[in-house]
Amino acid sequence: MIRIIQQETEASVASMEKVSTEMTSGIAVVDQAGTSFSEIETAITDVTGHVEDVSGAVQEMAAASEQIASVMRTIQAVTEGTAAGTQNISASTEEQMASMEEISSASQSLATMVDDLKQVTGRFSV
Repeated sequence: MIRIIQQETEASVASMEKVSTEMTSGIAVVDQAGTSFSEIETAITDVTGHVEDVSGAVQEMAAASEQIASVMRTIQAVTEGTAAGTQNISASTEEQMASMEEISSASQSLATMVDDLKQVTGRFSV
């Protein structure tokens, strides 16, 4: 009977040692999982920081794009004003050319009249 109790006790001790070993392994796995979760949390924090950096850069780019668009609108307005001024100058130049042609024609008419007047006055002697 003692032998049976000793055998059962030894079996119980062996079983307890096995459970203790498995618990130690389980605790190690839980510790490793905790470490992994901490690393995941750190990685998420890093990614969040990078996303915020990218978001800030995108906002800066959007602001710069708006400034560029504003400058382009200003350039367009100046160009349109310059084109209108050029057209006005061209029209004025054409008007001046027409006036110059009229003056030239009038000058030629006056020159012809002067020649005619000289011939008429040349017939009279004083």
